[in-house]
Amino acid sequence: MKSLTAALGLSLAIILGLSAAAPRARAAVVTRNFVLSGSGFSASGGGSVLPVDPASVDFTVTFNDSVVDEAATTGLVINATNVPYGWQFAYNPTGDLLNLATQAGPLGCAIGAGSACAYINGATGAAPTVTLFQQSTSDGVNWTAANTNLTYSSLGVVAAPEPAAWATMLLGLAGLGGALRARRKAVAAAI
Repeated sequence: MKSLTAALGLSLAIILGLSAAAPRARAAVVTRNFVLSGSGFSASGGGSVLPVDPASVDFTVTFNDSVVDEAATTGLVINATNVPYGWQFAYNPTGDLLNLATQAGPLGCAIGAGSACAYINGATGAAPTVTLFQQSTSDGVNWTAANTNLTYSSLGVVAAPEPAAWATMLLGLAGLGGALRARRKAVAAAI
């Protein structure tokens, strides 16, 4: 019985020590609905084809806020838009940056003829903002919105288990297994 108590005590000490030492990283699967709009598009060189103005995209996106997402369409639902481009998104947790674009990447957008790009900073925060909304018309001219607006609603945040939580749980199970093994040995020795 004494060895069982010692084993449980040691297991508890290890678990508590690791839990206290483990850094707390945020990790959650986030679902948000954004309505992005832009108007007053202007081009530095002018162009023969005008962009959609005003332009708007109403979309719902689901992503893990601790993982760099490369260009993806999984987790993206376009609810409504008046812009004639295909969309994908990328997320970078370092700057809490969400890119919505025809060709998205975690560090930015590739914009070419017949495409669009938008940067949403603070995508998981309390006050996300649009820092860029651009369209490139079929003639290859880039148009940037002078006025942008962004509304959002958080549809859900689900905690994603952190590696430290898994490690702590596995150590706890190993500690319990060791305690049971020590108990069996103590019972066998007593008989």
